[in-house]
Parts: sequence; C-alpha cells; structure tokens
Amino acid sequence: MDQAQEGLSLHVAVEKTLSLLTENERRLLDRLSAFETPVIEDGVQALCLDLEEWRPDLDRLTDLSLVEPSKDTFLNRIQFIVSPFISEWLAKNSEAIPLDVLNQSAAYQEYVLGHLRPTIEQAMVAHRAWNKAENRDLACDLVQKVIYKYFYVKALYRTLAEEWLPPLLETMPLSN
Repeated sequence: MDQAQEGLSLHVAVEKTLSLLTENERRLLDRLSAFETPVIEDGVQALCLDLEEWRPDLDRLTDLSLVEPSKDTFLNRIQFIVSPFISEWLAKNSEAIPLDVLNQSAAYQEYVLGHLRPTIEQAMVAHRAWNKAENRDLACDLVQKVIYKYFYVKALYRTLAEEWLPPLLETMPLSN
C-alpha cells in the first residue's frame, strides 16, 4: 500500500511540475527526450532551431531537475540529458516523439560521430538513434560504413593474435 501511495505521489508531483512549464519549456523537454545519451549544447540547439530563446528554457528545466547537466570529459563541455525518471514518465504518459525530431536527433548523433567523437560507442549511439527514428536505410548505411569495419578489423586482430602469432612464435629462434 505504501509503495502504491508513493508511486501515486510521484506521478502527481511530476504532473504538477510539468503543468508549471511554459509551452516552449515543455516542447524543449519533449524534444530532449529523443536523446538516449547526454548531448552538449550543440545537440540541444539542433532540436531547437524553431524555438526562440531556448537557452533560458534549458536553464529552467535543469533548475527543476527535469534535465540533468554533467561534464563531458572527452569534449570538456557541459552535456544535458532528461533525467531517467522523467524520460520514463514521458514515454509512458506523453505522445510519441515525432519522427522528424527523432530524425534530427539521429542526424546530430551521426554528426557527433563524424566530427566530435569518432568512437565505436558513438557509432552505436547513432545507429540506435536511426533505428528509433525508423530510418532503417541510414541505420544500415552506418553499419556498412563504420560499425562493420570496426568489427572486421577487430576480428582480424583476434585471428592474428589467436591463430597466426602462436605458430609463428614457436618457429622463431630465440636471439641473444
């Protein structure tokens, strides 16, 4: 009974907090929930090109703990993400994120891959984002251009280390 009461209280608290948001703040929060990983301000801006004065709205969302800021140590910049509890609540209680917003989010994640963070982890983030945007062609294209090559090279290294190197080492004479 206590857990049900607590769950209901949290639900009411979230609804009350969201009801205090302006239309632009709510729109920004909904759009930011398209990102599954934290993004720097550029990522926020990529989804807000049609919103005026989005920076004060972002500040208010962080003040209300709806969006969590943290330090991106790789880029040495502040990054933002909708808090996990709020993101889960929005997924259950709000309309689906529009496909155009999901596509903008995915395009930004691929931009990050190509220009800011060329890592396999970022490639996987971009791939998930394209799939979430129901854009299978671009998701598959990313697999062919980036992800496949990474795993292909890893497989070659593994084959080299496990199959070719041991016999080679056995036949090499020890040098003085």
